[in-house]
Amino acid sequence: MAFFRISNRVITIINLGSFFINMMKKGIFVITIVISIALIIGGFYSYNSRINNLSKADKGKEVVKNSSEKNQIDLTYKNYYKNLPKSVQNKIDDISSKNKEVTLTCIWQSDSVISEQFQQNLQKYYGNKFWNIKNITYNGETSEQLLAEKVQNQVLATNPDVVLYEAPLFNDNQNIEATASWTSNEQLITNLASTGAEVIVQPSPPIYGGVVYPVQEEQFKQSLSTKYPYIDYWASYPDKNSDEMKGLFSDDGVYRTLNDSGNKVWLDYITKYFTAN
Repeated sequence: MAFFRISNRVITIINLGSFFINMMKKGIFVITIVISIALIIGGFYSYNSRINNLSKADKGKEVVKNSSEKNQIDLTYKNYYKNLPKSVQNKIDDISSKNKEVTLTCIWQSDSVISEQFQQNLQKYYGNKFWNIKNITYNGETSEQLLAEKVQNQVLATNPDVVLYEAPLFNDNQNIEATASWTSNEQLITNLASTGAEVIVQPSPPIYGGVVYPVQEEQFKQSLSTKYPYIDYWASYPDKNSDEMKGLFSDDGVYRTLNDSGNKVWLDYITKYFTAN
């Protein structure tokens, strides 16, 4: 009887062990299913999150691309400004990098007929939206008178980036001493530079058969500070006493007014200076 009791107890213990083992198996099975479901759900959300992030990144790239396309700067102007002084090129680069027009303020004697054609030539090469050209004219004033009239205030009102100044050397030659011309022109150019613009100087046109005037122009050119570039377009004209030179002026008895051919020499020179063409 004792043997049977022990056997029953052993069987009971074995049955309980089996029961607990089965319960543990079922528990592990349930836990495994729960973990699997959790992994599937987590993977699904992770996948969606990545897709959304990629979509946002693509949209961001598209925005940057579109923004880049809109702000892309046309650098073809660099093909044309090669003859300009480096300081002027740097000024142009800085302004163009901001997608702004470069304001060129030109000071001409009023009887100059090339200003309009000069503007058209610049637009031909650079386009209509590169240069913002402002023209200021004077009549028979000398450099002293322009200085007294504070022409730089008119220039300042245009917010210039570059100033092209036609020095009234012929008017000076007819009315004031050479030293006074140099002094007043130098001060006037300094005042123009004080506007913050880069200043480029050119002389008034040559004349046929000149004696004192060409000497005065040469002295002015030599006295000009090296930081102010000088457009020496007189160098494109033939000898001042030649028949070829005479043919570039109106036959008015004094041959001091350039005709169309004479103006073309001037226009071609300054166009090449500004466009390298």
